[in-house]
Amino acid sequence: MSRRTPSHIRTTRRAPRHFAKKHPDRSCDSGKIRYRDHAAAVSALHSAATARHFAELAGHDTRRRESRIYGCAMCQGFHLTSMRELPAA
Repeated sequence: MSRRTPSHIRTTRRAPRHFAKKHPDRSCDSGKIRYRDHAAAVSALHSAATARHFAELAGHDTRRRESRIYGCAMCQGFHLTSMRELPAA
């Protein structure tokens, strides 16, 4: 006799929320995440800082190091970088 799972119990795992919220405009040829305008990049930068802050409070290590926004000549969008300052030319 086979046991059936009740219909109200989910049998497949749902992706975590932060993976489900994919940005539709990740289309830079450089392979980086493209933000269509400066405001969207600022929002992402603040989200990274918030995630970093709460990870530190919880005693977890995080790889979030974004600290600056820059414009991309390839896609005419904006990207985030962990470099604090522009490299010397």
